[in-house]
Amino acid sequence: MQVIEVNNIPEFEDAIGKSKIVVFDFWAEWCGPCKAFAKVIENLLTQNLELLEDVTIAKVNVEEVEADLQQVIAQQFRVSAIPTMFVFYNGGLVQFQTDNGSIDRIVGALPPDAFLELIKAVKSIDNEPN
Repeated sequence: MQVIEVNNIPEFEDAIGKSKIVVFDFWAEWCGPCKAFAKVIENLLTQNLELLEDVTIAKVNVEEVEADLQQVIAQQFRVSAIPTMFVFYNGGLVQFQTDNGSIDRIVGALPPDAFLELIKAVKSIDNEPN
């Protein structure tokens, strides 16, 4: 797993293709749950888990990105709460099925086990029947 910072649209577009799985983590410095999730990622990095080999975490500080990316965050992704995560798999935005329908984002900090389950679920896309 690698962690990168994204501050503008070219970096955002480049990040989508960095790995098979890219998790965009929209966060802010003052956000307690954002800091908790950052610790989760930091701890997972030290574990060197095979499951995370082809995963990139793209950190997007919503208060420090360039204006062009701020517009994309607000208009295209409609980020209204942080932390919010979007997952891209092979360059496409992942839609998750829930009891309440389809969602394209995870809002809130995930504990380690839930994050690993999320990655397992995304990896299982390869095994789903067409």
